[in-house]
Amino acid sequence: MKAIFFGSIGSIVETSEIQRNAFNRAFEAFGLDWHWNQQTYRGFLGASGGRKRIADYARALGFEVDAAAIHKLKTELFQERLWNDGFQFREGVVDVLNLAAERSMATGFISGTDKQTVDLITTALRAKIRGDLDIVTSRADGHSAKPSPAIYDHAIAALKLNPSAVIAIEDNQSGVDAALAAGVTTVSFPGA
Repeated sequence: MKAIFFGSIGSIVETSEIQRNAFNRAFEAFGLDWHWNQQTYRGFLGASGGRKRIADYARALGFEVDAAAIHKLKTELFQERLWNDGFQFREGVVDVLNLAAERSMATGFISGTDKQTVDLITTALRAKIRGDLDIVTSRADGHSAKPSPAIYDHAIAALKLNPSAVIAIEDNQSGVDAALAAGVTTVSFPGA
């Protein structure tokens, strides 16, 4: 193997509870009487895409909402909490990246999430690992959302790798599907 890619923010940092709370605070700020408990939120985690979660949930309840605006506020609340509370890297992540550096393997953070969130996590991660990440992606790169393999195809091409020489670590089904569709060996690493 020549490279290891972490494919989503949740594969690096345990974020689910922070995200869930940020959704609930955003709903409240928009005057919505919605509250996602852990069981409800867990049901949404099979796929990535917070805006889509909001829109689908509203549609199921017969509501019309500005899902983009709600999601924007949720993202701001999430980033604020992440920054203020610090980063809880998932067990083994720093060790794997350091081992990859020792073995001269390329590393990447192949996320399709908001650039500011990716930058916050990447900055904190770089302070903990030896070496650097060889490629980092975000929504700002303009690739189709996972499960499209486009973001993986881009990373593989940018580093001039063969997909069979890459391992991806993903925490949700859309990410797993994207990596597999790109021809990458994939490890599913679901969060709490």
